[in-house]
Amino acid sequence: MVIAIVVVLALVSAVVFSSLNQNEQLHIPTDPWRNTTPSIPESYVQHTAIIIVNDTDLLMQADEEGWSGNGTESDPILIYGYHIESSENCITIRNVEIFIDIQECYLKTDNPNGKGVAVSESVNVRVSLCTIISGSEGVMINSSSSCIVNNCTIFANAGINFTFGMNLLAFGNIVSNSIWGFIIIITNSSEIADNVITDNEWGIYSQNSDSNLIHWNDISNNAKGIELEEICEDWVIFGNTILNNSGIGIEFDQDVSNISLSYNRLGLNGESNAMDNGFANHWDDGITGNYWSDFYGSGVYSIPGTAESVDHFPSQLVVG
Repeated sequence: MVIAIVVVLALVSAVVFSSLNQNEQLHIPTDPWRNTTPSIPESYVQHTAIIIVNDTDLLMQADEEGWSGNGTESDPILIYGYHIESSENCITIRNVEIFIDIQECYLKTDNPNGKGVAVSESVNVRVSLCTIISGSEGVMINSSSSCIVNNCTIFANAGINFTFGMNLLAFGNIVSNSIWGFIIIITNSSEIADNVITDNEWGIYSQNSDSNLIHWNDISNNAKGIELEEICEDWVIFGNTILNNSGIGIEFDQDVSNISLSYNRLGLNGESNAMDNGFANHWDDGITGNYWSDFYGSGVYSIPGTAESVDHFPSQLVVG
């Protein structure tokens, strides 16, 4: 089973990365973060890379390192205040069920395959208030559930990667100068809320994922804002600001269905504010639709694309 999952993940990754080559006309972010050194608090303690392989290993390292907490939800084991620069992953966590919080750390790896935090086959892992600079993913959560990433500042090729996940949450993060701000692959019942996602190739990109909630994010100044493809269903996209992306603000391909959208502010996106090539998507909630910079105050708003979708209750968005 593990081998099968690894093979599928490799195939999915190959498809996603190959899609970049098909979109060379889009803006590819430069890498200012590679030469960026955000200020590191003097109180942070330099530490080597951390690898945790199971609960027993976590408890043993916690005892050796003096990490506080007993691993319960109310008192998680706390990895706090470290400055880690590594040629590989900075922090790797596998097969853990004990509650753990990685908090207020500075993590940097220039390895093209290196990750700031790599979590796999685990639950109850939280990454909070960290600064992460990575040659690959800032935070990768794979084959895991009930994990949280919040209030981090991330510069990476893929800011936050949720793959084979369930009940994952990311809120309050700043993700910029990435190829993918967020990449969501085969991940269900998860939430992306109140993040600033800017100056990326894709703000949020997803394949084969269901029942996710995207709300109150600022997704601006990317090449593409949100793109869903490859059988994404039953999402709610609510209250986001999607402005000044050079391509399309929100795009659905032919296998995307039953997405509900309302209260989003879509404006000044270069190619189109939206494109719907899916089916049975709902661009209003029956009372309120979305705000559009190219709607001028009367009638319905027709969404470009083969779905021939309509926002029945649009409002004009005045950007100024």
